[in-house]
Amino acid sequence: MSAQPWQSIAISSDGKKLAACVGGGYIYTSMDGGTSWTEQTNAESRNWRSIAMSSDGNKIGAVIYGEQGVWIGIR
Repeated sequence: MSAQPWQSIAISSDGKKLAACVGGGYIYTSMDGGTSWTEQTNAESRNWRSIAMSSDGNKIGAVIYGEQGVWIGIR
């Protein structure tokens, strides 16, 4: 993945699923331990600050900096 203003990363308990967020960009997910990444455009490009993931990696939550809102996604 290219150099971007990464803000936060989360990982499932088995280490296979990852999610990362970019300040002023998108959320990215990986289902193979970080080998390949998918841009989650359904979450829109925002000023993401922090991201969290459930232990099984099926739920992702992210906080938007400067806005009153939380995005929650299900994989």
